[in-house]
Amino acid sequence: TLGTVWNSSLFPGRGPEGTVTMTSFIGGATDLEIIHHSDEQISQIVQQDNASLLGISGSPAASKIWKYPRALPQYNLRHGYTVEAIREGERALPGVFFTGNYLEGPALGKCVENGFHAAEAAAAYLRPNR
Repeated sequence: TLGTVWNSSLFPGRGPEGTVTMTSFIGGATDLEIIHHSDEQISQIVQQDNASLLGISGSPAASKIWKYPRALPQYNLRHGYTVEAIREGERALPGVFFTGNYLEGPALGKCVENGFHAAEAAAAYLRPNR
């Protein structure tokens, strides 16, 4: 298991009272073959990982498996240099603005934040007497 998000802590009301709702991520670039496991096998792996890390002793009330072969972007070594080259291009081309998950991460909140920054920069650029 690569990580677990506590959905019901981030978004109250995501589960019945007295329970927690979690989303766990498994596989990734280091385990491409996991997608070929059955849903039951994947569920068992995640349950065992979470049980050992979090001290969970029972089975989940419900579970759902979604399989996405290319779900999260994988940044290569030296990705920071690529981002800096993009930013240099932006500085060299006034009026051109870049935003996206390739700049600061795939999290939705960060993408929205970057989108707002790009929109603010574009609005400032288009403002008369800038």
